[in-house]
Amino acid sequence: MGKKRKDANLNTPLWNYVEKQGKSDEGGGNNKIQCIICNYIFFGSYTRVKAHLLRIEGQGVKICEGIDPDSFEELKKLSEDADMRSQHTKTGSLIPLPGVENYGTVARKGDKAYGNLFNASARDKLDHTIGRFFFGCGIAFNNIRSPLFIDMIQCATNSNIAGYIPPSAQRLSTKLLEEEKRNVDKMLIPIKSGWKRNGVSIASDGWSDNNSRPLINFMGVSSSGPVFLKAVDTSGNYKDAAYLASLFKNTIEEVGVKNVVQLITDNAPVCKASAMQVENTFKHIFWTPCVAHTLNLALKDLCECKPTTKHQGRFEEFQWMQDLVTEGIAVKIFVANHSKALTIYKKYATLKLLSYGETRFATNLIMLLRLVEVKSALSAMVMDKDWKDDKGEDVAKALLIKNRICDNDWWEKVCYLINLTAPIVDFLRFTDTDKPSLHKVYDMWDTMIERVSDEWIEGGLNRVHPHRDEELSNGRNTCFERLFTSSEDRKAITDQYGAFSGCSLGFSSWISQRDRNTEDAASWWNNYGSSAPLLANLADRLMNQPCTASSAERNWSTYSQIQNAKRNKLDPQRAEDLVYVHSSLRLLSRKEDRYTKGPTQYWDVQNDESSLRAPTEQELANLGLDKPSYTLPPSGDSEDI
Repeated sequence: MGKKRKDANLNTPLWNYVEKQGKSDEGGGNNKIQCIICNYIFFGSYTRVKAHLLRIEGQGVKICEGIDPDSFEELKKLSEDADMRSQHTKTGSLIPLPGVENYGTVARKGDKAYGNLFNASARDKLDHTIGRFFFGCGIAFNNIRSPLFIDMIQCATNSNIAGYIPPSAQRLSTKLLEEEKRNVDKMLIPIKSGWKRNGVSIASDGWSDNNSRPLINFMGVSSSGPVFLKAVDTSGNYKDAAYLASLFKNTIEEVGVKNVVQLITDNAPVCKASAMQVENTFKHIFWTPCVAHTLNLALKDLCECKPTTKHQGRFEEFQWMQDLVTEGIAVKIFVANHSKALTIYKKYATLKLLSYGETRFATNLIMLLRLVEVKSALSAMVMDKDWKDDKGEDVAKALLIKNRICDNDWWEKVCYLINLTAPIVDFLRFTDTDKPSLHKVYDMWDTMIERVSDEWIEGGLNRVHPHRDEELSNGRNTCFERLFTSSEDRKAITDQYGAFSGCSLGFSSWISQRDRNTEDAASWWNNYGSSAPLLANLADRLMNQPCTASSAERNWSTYSQIQNAKRNKLDPQRAEDLVYVHSSLRLLSRKEDRYTKGPTQYWDVQNDESSLRAPTEQELANLGLDKPSYTLPPSGDSEDI
């Protein structure tokens, strides 16, 4: 682009690309200027220098014809940064900060030296500037505790960079995002390297973004947490079993065929058919239907059974459940949508009515449970004088809601439904996390059946040991045949399982038998599994796997916040990169010591009013980009009405 002049003026950087040849021969204040790029000579001031180099017409000067596109963008960026720097230098801010003259401690005799020592005035000014950024951009106060924000501020305050200008939106969304993605790739190496030893599950789910583009995302889930792998835009493709199978196979090969233990999807017929093709290609990889999705379908079949010819008898038998759910929803909607009723309700309630998102399971039953918890507040609401005096448009509906709330028989039915379905909901809540739970599914399933046996099953459940259960034994033997292809390994694994089941050979000691039912399974295999290396290695891989695709489904909450109505022009690749970087940084943050202690503990879970108690597994799993998934102020609940 040519040799630049040595000029240190940060506010007029384009002087570096021209030479001043003195004043005009005709007098006046104008300079005689020669462009060092195209050698064009003209008269004027810095304004004409900008017009010449930045190709601004109508300024009485010819535009530079020697600048290539890259150089032009560089000069434009220099000029824009200088303009911002000059504006900030003159005013400090377009809108003055509050009480600038009062920054620092309250003026008292002898305090001046103290304030100067700790630079209190500058600290207060920075606090106000940070506050303005949060207030003006609508950022949740809780983000002030983010270690990412703290690291940014510390880097800025510890760096002596005079006249620093933040990166442009274009640089932020392109080069910096690409570099951060590569950096995140490096930071995830320890997690991904563990997949070779402990295995990984591929969880997948489909969704449509704000532009109605059909997307399928893929997550790699292990005991180290869920890692976002990619999202595939399937526009223009017929999503049949063959197409989905090709996507699954490509993802498995990218992760590493030997690393993958299972593929988890929902129970849709096309997902099952495509998964069978994957199993035929990779014999050691198994398809696992999402347990949480299965349980949710069971609850939905009970509480939202449709009257069809095939299921007419079942519909009539469970109609009362659907009626209760519909009536409960009507109560919730009436209170939430009528400002007068909502105002009265808040006079008596310490808990808020729940409104769960689309990615939550068993929402109707959880909503009914909350109604039971706030029954006294609802009763006080309909007996309040303001309720009686309200002559709104929905008088008939208000009377219906009042009669329902005052009906003790209705509440008894609601409690009965909640107690009846509680074992399923509890099982669903346990599995609807990213916590490894595959090895506990069968036991928890039998436990769930035992809890509901008094209501649904005559005679209860006759539970037997796993090695005496015909269904489990047939499934286990099929797995051994697919996982161990050589006759030597297959004989070894069956011998080792026989010793484990019969408490013989290396499992015969009374200590190992004593600890079998009390010690953590992973710890027990580490202590007593050395005599059965094939079986112990298989157990270790299975105990590191989830049993649901919930992480893939919840990831759409993150995706929808990134590619929302205001950012609907984001191309799919950039949105995918943002989701990848965001979810990975959050995962990596949780593995640091400061996540569980200090001012940044649980920074991504709790919101502005929550206490600093440790969150549960469910709360940790249900996080989105927009806000923490739960709130628990000392007075009670958190979710929005």
